[in-house]
Amino acid sequence: MVLFDNLSIKSRSYLNIGITLVGVITLVAFIFIEFEKLGKLNHTLVQLAELETDVQTLRFTANKFQTEKQLSYSDDFIAASKNLSNKTSTLESMFEQQDLPTDVLQVFRNNMREYSNLFTQIVSHQTNIGLDPKSGHYGSLRQAVHNVESEVKALNEYELLSQMLQLRRAEKDFMLRFDTKYLDKFNDHIDVFLNKLEASPIPNDVKSKVASLIQDYAAYFDKFVAAQSKLGLNSSSGLLGTMQGVSDNTLQVLQRLKNETRSVISDQQQNIFYFTVAISTVFIVIIFFLGLFLSNLIVKPINQLYLSIDEVRKNNDLTIRTNIQGKNEISYLAQNFNALQSDFAQAINYINHATELLESASTDLNSMTIKTQSATQTQQDEADLSATSTNELQSTVAEISRNTEQAASNASNTASLANEGKNQVENTALSIQNLSGRVGDANAEILQLDEDSKTIGNIIEVIRNIAEQTNLLALNAAIESARAGEQGRGFAVVADEVRNLAMRTQESTKQIEDNIAGLQTRCGSIVSTLQSCLTDSEKSVAEVQSASQMLQQISSEINAISDMNTNIASAVEEQNVVTEEVSRNVTNIRDLAVEIHSMAATNKAISTKLNTSLDELVASVAKFKIN
Repeated sequence: MVLFDNLSIKSRSYLNIGITLVGVITLVAFIFIEFEKLGKLNHTLVQLAELETDVQTLRFTANKFQTEKQLSYSDDFIAASKNLSNKTSTLESMFEQQDLPTDVLQVFRNNMREYSNLFTQIVSHQTNIGLDPKSGHYGSLRQAVHNVESEVKALNEYELLSQMLQLRRAEKDFMLRFDTKYLDKFNDHIDVFLNKLEASPIPNDVKSKVASLIQDYAAYFDKFVAAQSKLGLNSSSGLLGTMQGVSDNTLQVLQRLKNETRSVISDQQQNIFYFTVAISTVFIVIIFFLGLFLSNLIVKPINQLYLSIDEVRKNNDLTIRTNIQGKNEISYLAQNFNALQSDFAQAINYINHATELLESASTDLNSMTIKTQSATQTQQDEADLSATSTNELQSTVAEISRNTEQAASNASNTASLANEGKNQVENTALSIQNLSGRVGDANAEILQLDEDSKTIGNIIEVIRNIAEQTNLLALNAAIESARAGEQGRGFAVVADEVRNLAMRTQESTKQIEDNIAGLQTRCGSIVSTLQSCLTDSEKSVAEVQSASQMLQQISSEINAISDMNTNIASAVEEQNVVTEEVSRNVTNIRDLAVEIHSMAATNKAISTKLNTSLDELVASVAKFKIN
């Protein structure tokens, strides 16, 4: 408290503004940090959504390779796999920075590594089987078929040609449907072909050659079937089935990762929101009570001084003193007030003393007037005594005049200090109003942030519409592929994946909408907090304006005291004139002793006038309490 007592009103006002600014800046900085944390958490959700998209891209690339048998898709798969691995590492780093669990993410990474290894094996097996009709087992099979057909056509044996067509049909059925039941048909047709070949009338050497070629054809077909069986006759067998299982498991793990992460992030977002509200409340309460405390330090001594002056004015009690400690404008004003009270009391004492002297002199003058005719010598002696007393009275009146002028000067200085204090309080009010304006600007920025989040919601609505259109297009494509039959089977798979992707896009869009709705709710809470800050600033302005009005009233009271000093000075001046006149009369009495008898009546009149003035002077100072 001693430290605050030594601060000026200007310093206290600056301290109040500084504490308020520091509190607001600290609060805004804390809110910014917490919003940055929320942004990082939302970015983590976006990264998870992108991860799911990349997994779908990998599956799409793998399906394209299986459908079109082009190695360029293998390169695309490897590049996408590396990109997915990098994103997974980045996401894992983000999880660690935000204290999110990484065990499910590790399972996802292992699944993706296994998925990539399986795809590499599938590419290797597909390359062995054949990427086109001229490579791998498929190319060898085509060459063997071509050799057998060429030889059979050269024989012009229609039964053998017909049987060869049956073999090719069984082969094509297996190629199209990858059904093992066609293998038995193929083997049966081989046996029938060999029997018909044996029964045909062609030369034995030709029979041997054709039989050898047909056996080569059957051997290459068996190799093709074995390789295709290991690769997978359908999506649920062989390496393809294993990769499909790993892919489905990976998507399940990713979905589990998204759900767990979303749950953890939701809890953290809620904790951040509650913590932010609690800290904001604490800051606002601290700033409010500090502002109230500093305002009270300014207003309380002003009220104390005002009450003291008001009591002096009402009771005319010059013994009242105010006890305001410190080294500031108000304490200086209080000290000047106490000094002014002392000066007034001293002046009244001087006036009372002078009045007593004048009363004594008046009594003597009356006595001398009565005895003038009978005792001229005695009158002359008394005249000497009166002259001496009058000179002392004149000196006393002059001293009273000087003290009154000094008291008036002190009152003027006190009024100037009061005006300066009023100006400082007005400056404080202006600063607090500027602060209120800045808080209002911050409120407008938060409202703009809320509008931007609504704009994002509109963009998400557009994305949802696009996803719905994509889903409809995928459904139409599936219908058209169903109409196409076996020729549209591969296109049906692609249409199904596109539809699944569109449905997941809709789900992700709904989740993002929920997050943005939460963000808008929090923006509303922050706007309410800033409105409370604006209300507190307006209350501070009202209190400072009240202090300004009190200083104005103090200035008016001091001006009234100055006017009283002026009146006292006028009365003292009149007393000085009377004293000078008495002095001249006494001198004339001494110098004109011979005329004392004739002027006795005049002296009596002067004595009566002096008594009247003394009565008025006593009445004017009697109302002041000095002891």
